[in-house]
Amino acid sequence: MPGNLPASRSRCFWTMRLIRARISASWSFPRSYALLFIAYGMLSTAGCTRPGSTVANLPRTDPREMPPARSKQLTRTTPDEVKPDWVARGEQAIQKGTQAEAERLARDAVAAHPRDPRAYTLLGIAFLRGRNVEKARATFERAIAVAPRAAGPQLNLARLELTRGNLERAKKHALRVTELVPDAADGWLLLGRTAQGMGDDARAAKAWRQVIRLEPSQVEPHIRLGMQELDLGHSGQAVAHLKEAYRLGTRDQSVLCALALAEMTNAPDDTATERAVNLVKEAGNPAIPPRWFVDGLIAWRRNDLSSARASFERVLQRDPINERALYSLSQLYRLQGDRARAIQTERRHHTLLAARQRWNLLRLRIESEGPKPALLCDFANALLDGGRPLEAQRAFQQCLQRAPEYPGARRGLERARAVIDSRSSAAGASTP
Repeated sequence: MPGNLPASRSRCFWTMRLIRARISASWSFPRSYALLFIAYGMLSTAGCTRPGSTVANLPRTDPREMPPARSKQLTRTTPDEVKPDWVARGEQAIQKGTQAEAERLARDAVAAHPRDPRAYTLLGIAFLRGRNVEKARATFERAIAVAPRAAGPQLNLARLELTRGNLERAKKHALRVTELVPDAADGWLLLGRTAQGMGDDARAAKAWRQVIRLEPSQVEPHIRLGMQELDLGHSGQAVAHLKEAYRLGTRDQSVLCALALAEMTNAPDDTATERAVNLVKEAGNPAIPPRWFVDGLIAWRRNDLSSARASFERVLQRDPINERALYSLSQLYRLQGDRARAIQTERRHHTLLAARQRWNLLRLRIESEGPKPALLCDFANALLDGGRPLEAQRAFQQCLQRAPEYPGARRGLERARAVIDSRSSAAGASTP
């Protein structure tokens, strides 16, 4: 150490040496940069900094550097941070849709700030806007290599993989976001979507509840939890979540009809019936299964069993594995004395419940034993039997990626696609 430094500057010199040694020993972005900025303030007070010094110009990288799903801030680092001009210009170019300008600014940002993940975030988003998925993926992966503890690139990569149907990869990156920033609602939101796509309803529900805890004003987790609770027969919880989604402003037809259905199954009295009728009217009487199911319940309450039966049968024409419709129709057949159809419908209902139990057990085995082709194929078949052809299709594809010639996987994939196509055709041909 130079011996002619004043005492205050000597203390600053050794403070900086200590901090740099700490960073070298354990490179933790938030703690290390916090120490550096504290030191910068100390050095400024002591008169030791100079324009262009290394400490003064260090980029501020933080695990919370994450573009919110609904925000126009694509490259936020900390909530109170003033964004650099190059970040603001890049965001403006992306938001205005000027693709060439956005890519040019993002490339310039990467060249000028090769250690700042925000530069790669801009470039990756610019590539995505230009539909260049592979370049976007490579850019986000490069951002992760540059800043392993920055959550933004992990979040962007999770979104990309989710939209491409790569659920295992999406889950990996979404989990990483929740580890880096446990209080980031966007990470839990993506984890919930991924888990639901993989048929893991328990993990999805846990993620939705975490989002609600962190950001109670988000509509999506209330809708998804409400639908899930309704599917499980927990009408009271479904009403609570769907009412909250309604209060927060959603007027989606399927949500309004689901809320009407939850009201009817939770407390089937005159007040609930009136609310259900009003909700269906507000939805515009759409031609969707929840609305037909509500029509059936209302008709049943009014003792119009023929109309109720026709409504439930219509639901099953569109959605053959609607568990609640199967159960309600089987009970209605018994009331009408149609024993043969009641038994047949009850068997379908029991088969569906058994398939759901089987896929849950197989999912747990996959988590504990790993994605073996045999388990994946059995899981996909269980999903298909349980009425989840989209998830079955993904599971068959994962099986074929690991074992291209696995017996029955390709045939199962064709079956899943056929079911998806038939449902799409039925939905397109349906009329109110």
